[in-house]
Amino acid sequence: MIDIFYSEFNEPLSNEYWSVYLNMLTDDLRKKALSYNRWQDRHAYVFGKLLLLQGLSMHGFDKDVFSQIKYTKYGKPFLEGNINFNISHSAKRVVCAVGENVQLGIDVEAIENVNFNDFENVMTDSQWQFIHNSYNPLKSFFSLWTMKESVIKADGRGLSIPLLEIHIDNNIVRYERKTWHLKELYFDNNTCSCLATNLPNSPVRFTKVNFAFGIEKIQTSLGYKSSKMNIR
Repeated sequence: MIDIFYSEFNEPLSNEYWSVYLNMLTDDLRKKALSYNRWQDRHAYVFGKLLLLQGLSMHGFDKDVFSQIKYTKYGKPFLEGNINFNISHSAKRVVCAVGENVQLGIDVEAIENVNFNDFENVMTDSQWQFIHNSYNPLKSFFSLWTMKESVIKADGRGLSIPLLEIHIDNNIVRYERKTWHLKELYFDNNTCSCLATNLPNSPVRFTKVNFAFGIEKIQTSLGYKSSKMNIR
């Protein structure tokens, strides 16, 4: 089972809520969160880490798990053992996938106007043909983009793998003797998202987390003592 936790936000949290969530992180993670200039990026970073914490808690990890996370030479975070996880965010949405005994990568992108000429070197000729001939070229572009991104994130080497080399055949990618199975995820009409795994037909379970409500319930689920704040 792969658990996908997701959240969305359209406006900044109240100062009270933001302070509580920020203080759930370690000092270095708080520092990283506050280094972003835009409030949207600060919120997305914090929400991503808390979604990860909720996912890992289902596998027996406690709130101190952040100190156990290590990084590969390509910068991909990981934990010792059989747990794999990945976080992605775009615009107002944050997603986090957590699974056991599986390699995975997840990507989410808001569908926005882009100049296709700026991305000539990321799609093959056949992929561009598919995009331009589709009913909604912009959505088709981001659909393929999230597929490619989810694969390179699952692989772990990120953009050191040229996106142009990612060929997709019936939701399957074969790259350097590895096979990745793709599952498109639906959140809304303005978003494209994809999950890549090294196992076929992996079951997926979705959990939506609303950080603007039920703060004490979230604290409890993550192993933190309730703030006992008078927040309605």
